[in-house]
Amino acid sequence: MGLLETARDALKDLPVSDILRERLSLALDQATASEKKIDEEEADPEHHSQLRGADAPLRG
Repeated sequence: MGLLETARDALKDLPVSDILRERLSLALDQATASEKKIDEEEADPEHHSQLRGADAPLRG
């Protein structure tokens, strides 16, 4: 179980108002979506060349 899933499970047991719980849940949803997008972009080799520029030399 990942960190976001653990946080989501812990959120269920926190003694907070429904509004705060909903806002925290929304923040976790956004974090999950961002994490997924980052994973997809890192897996795309074309994305890496766009980040460093097509004519930029490789460093390393």
